[in-house]
Amino acid sequence: MWLITFSTYRRRPVFADPDLLLVCAEAIREVTERNGYCALALAVMPDHVHIVLNAGTSGHERSKVLNNLKGVSSRRVFLACQDLKLDLRSEHLWADEYQAAQLTTDAAVDSACRYVCANPGKFGLPEQQYAWLGRIGLAPYVAETRGRDLGHA
Repeated sequence: MWLITFSTYRRRPVFADPDLLLVCAEAIREVTERNGYCALALAVMPDHVHIVLNAGTSGHERSKVLNNLKGVSSRRVFLACQDLKLDLRSEHLWADEYQAAQLTTDAAVDSACRYVCANPGKFGLPEQQYAWLGRIGLAPYVAETRGRDLGHA
């Protein structure tokens, strides 16, 4: 299980637009579902994304997971907003860099989920709830923690 954070190119607030935020979240759901990843928490912030997940049943390495998440979400967002590449002055939606912390205990996973779910509120943004979290990629961790309060609805 990892807490992963990745930012938009030059930290541009692309997802201050609620429609693009939803496009990004839906693309992440699609990638998660298609690849059997297990996501427990997600926050799409104006200029970055936080997600708690593991590769689930896919066996993908962290770099492959990130490539899938960034690639599909980038294509979907650019399709939804054709002028965004001009606004960004770039062909890239996402910065190359990312942060990933491995979560090796239940307490670390709980803490990361609480952090991710609380993040929008810290910046005066609406709470984000995604019904699909924890239901895709039935990894052993989810089976062990089903029914526990992991800091999200």
